[in-house]
Amino acid sequence: DSSQQPVFPQPGGSQQPVFPQPGGDSSQQPVFPQPGDGSSQQPIPTPADQQYVAAPKCPEGNDKVYPAPDGGFFKLQCSTHGWFGTLQTTTANTYQQCIDTCSETDGCLAINWDSENGANSNSKTCTLMKSDKVGNTSCPNHDYAYAVPPPTIPQTTELVPQCTTECPGADHRQYTSPNGEVFKMNCGKRHGAEYLTTLDTGSLKECMDACSELVPCHSVDYHARSKKCYLSNHQGEPIIDAPGFNSAYSIGCAGACEDKSCGCKNA
Repeated sequence: DSSQQPVFPQPGGSQQPVFPQPGGDSSQQPVFPQPGDGSSQQPIPTPADQQYVAAPKCPEGNDKVYPAPDGGFFKLQCSTHGWFGTLQTTTANTYQQCIDTCSETDGCLAINWDSENGANSNSKTCTLMKSDKVGNTSCPNHDYAYAVPPPTIPQTTELVPQCTTECPGADHRQYTSPNGEVFKMNCGKRHGAEYLTTLDTGSLKECMDACSELVPCHSVDYHARSKKCYLSNHQGEPIIDAPGFNSAYSIGCAGACEDKSCGCKNA
């Protein structure tokens, strides 16, 4: 059937990788969800089988990575320092507290901490640095940590056409009607707002074009099987799950934020 629409794969599950939490078991390794696996989780090796720690300590944490509270990651270098531009000097009771302070400070990319194993163990000085360079000097008096890129997980490629008003490819995409009104489309949803009128149209696109011609209309619910187009005045995301429906709502005129005129109606 030449009129049949292609079926595209949809994004996978909502699982997120689980990393060790600050203050937890320092031997815990991050667990990443496997694509297509809705239940069990298996660890996926990161580059060089990188190890992670929930509570950074030296010397056992050397060369491991610590996931900071803000979602950033720091590589640990014990008995090492690197002075690449001081951002701020403060104090911290522990190596972890020093790194956490960095993760809360704008512009901080590394830390030097007076090691509890070094000659200045009582000073608790925590120096926040501006650069994420690797520590370059062995030093028994300091422990160093620097920001590193977050680990990655396998992704599912979505074969979605660049421009379409046909679902499922149109989901969460925008369409500009001939007179300049922009609609955001949602597949498998309907607004359910009180109808202004009901029309017979051949597609969601025709339904949106019809809405753009009416001043009170700001949303549409389109039932693909019956070809019914329900026009309404809801200005927001549809909230009703309805597999047989596709919907859209107006988000304004194209170019409106640039003070450009358009043929869009005034609402």
